[in-house]
Amino acid sequence: MSTILDAELADCVRNNAVTELHIVQQQNKKFIVEVLLTWKDGPTTLITQRKEIREWASVDRLIAHIQENYGVIPLITVVPFVPPLLFQN
Repeated sequence: MSTILDAELADCVRNNAVTELHIVQQQNKKFIVEVLLTWKDGPTTLITQRKEIREWASVDRLIAHIQENYGVIPLITVVPFVPPLLFQN
């Protein structure tokens, strides 16, 4: 898994290196941020200084964080959690 710190992400946004930002809802109902960077293949996950995945309990607070710290992002996508289908035999 490719990761990025908050300050690095802000720098990438300023340098127009972020093509997409995905807000992904996890199974625990919390939200994480994954970004696509121009110079890297695949998604990059936002982490804390302690190298843990950064999570938000509220999408409203996450959006406020994005607006305050990153400014304009070209494309933001919200990906809700979809539980796996349970097959009955």
